Amino acid sequence: RRAAAATRRRRGARRRRRYDLVSTILHRGESAHGGHYVARCLDWRRDEWFQFDDDAVSATATPAPPRRSDDADKKTKKPNKSTESYMLAYVRREWFQARG
Repeated sequence: RRAAAATRRRRGARRRRRYDLVSTILHRGESAHGGHYVARCLDWRRDEWFQFDDDAVSATATPAPPRRSDDADKKTKKPNKSTESYMLAYVRREWFQARG
């Protein structure tokens, strides 16, 4: 019984874990064969976002949450140059709180 109760507590703790977005990688270009990558990263101590574009670093706005694509939209429009997030990185919120 004790082992089962401990397992339930661990499962409950996992469900309550929260993650925060800390970086994105964006692809700008018309295809996977050409274009340019830009990184946006959170300075969590200052709660500010920065964009890294080759050797240029600049402050940037907080990224918008990722959007869901609409299949109908894909069929009717010609693909434009992409500026969508290519990769997102998250960190467990407790990590920030432990380093507060």
